[in-house]
Amino acid sequence: MSVNFFVNGKTSSEVRAALCGLSAIAAGFISGFLGAGGGAVLLLALRAIYGREAKTPYAAALCVTLPTAALSAAIYTVKTGLDISEAIRFIPFAVIGGVCGALFMDRAGSRTLETVFALIALTGGCAALLR
Repeated sequence: MSVNFFVNGKTSSEVRAALCGLSAIAAGFISGFLGAGGGAVLLLALRAIYGREAKTPYAAALCVTLPTAALSAAIYTVKTGLDISEAIRFIPFAVIGGVCGALFMDRAGSRTLETVFALIALTGGCAALLR
């Protein structure tokens, strides 16, 4: 059975809002469960909802990832007793990488973003399976 999510060829705003909410819940769960990957789940869902060519899904996934990652990190720190000083030394470098990545995203075309994302996902998936 097929469900029609479209009204006059476009996704209705109510369905789009529901799909975004469900996608965000799935992304949060994956991020909390695995410690990573929630942004990728959200990106794929948002691209399906808003279209492949738009850069909006990439920016939205990045905005959602920050608070989700911060909350997951706080929970892991409390539960595992992680010495936060171990992680803090990486923050300046991650910020530099984040700025460079954002500048690259602003200049890159949708096809380039799609290719880079696919290569990173493929590489990570292969590495995890081959361990």
